[in-house]
Amino acid sequence: MEIIKKTETTMPVKSNIDSLANELTEGVASGFVNPLEFLVKIEFLSKVIEQAKKQVKELALQNLTQPQEVFGAKIELAETGVKYDYSQSESWQSIKAQIEPLETELKAIEEQIKMATKIGKSIVDESTGELISPVQKTSTASIKITLGK
Repeated sequence: MEIIKKTETTMPVKSNIDSLANELTEGVASGFVNPLEFLVKIEFLSKVIEQAKKQVKELALQNLTQPQEVFGAKIELAETGVKYDYSQSESWQSIKAQIEPLETELKAIEEQIKMATKIGKSIVDESTGELISPVQKTSTASIKITLGK
């Protein structure tokens, strides 16, 4: 893949993403490369890059003592994945205790509606006598790639 060598000499800026992506997919667009085979190779390459990023991230964090600019990219520490523990608040605990049974009941109703929709006909909730009718389901088509071991 000559394109990987090209990334070594191309300035890593947003304006170069489209041109390299177009160059990378040129064979697919022109019909010379099978799009499914290409997708599998790109998925593999994406996983390789993701793994390499994980392996280098800790070292990079140790080396980043202050914001820096590298190849025009701003690199700085950021607080991510912030979580708050609300359980110390009595009012939060009180409201949470009221909500949880309703959330459980809502999930049960949603499961009944999903079942009615899957089988394509109405069903009766035996505990309430309510008629549970199928609903319209929407989805988005995509391609799932599972790499071989």
